[in-house]
Amino acid sequence: MTSSFEKYQHRIEFVFEMQSDYDDESENLEAEQTILYKGDTVMNCLQQAAEGWDFDDEDVINFDAESDLSCTNRDLLSIWEIDEEGNRYDVTDALSETYQELHDVQFEKEMGPFDN
Repeated sequence: MTSSFEKYQHRIEFVFEMQSDYDDESENLEAEQTILYKGDTVMNCLQQAAEGWDFDDEDVINFDAESDLSCTNRDLLSIWEIDEEGNRYDVTDALSETYQELHDVQFEKEMGPFDN
């Protein structure tokens, strides 16, 4: 039997804070989202995360809201590397800039250039 760590050399966990923005601010919701990416390289994990820019926002959709939803968004809180023993290491400072660059490239690839 092969352990998941033998199959994937790297495990990187992203933690995001998600928010909804309704016309009536009292209807806004927030939630934390944690996603684990597994890959042969750290860069592979970062690319997977960047490709997930169009995130599942159902946890911050207020189905009882009476006002209009303007948008949902999420902010990166932290990035963790998880070793073979399950120890977690905060690598946010080391990886967040590279992740953001990959995210922006992927977004533009799928949605077109940012408006400036």
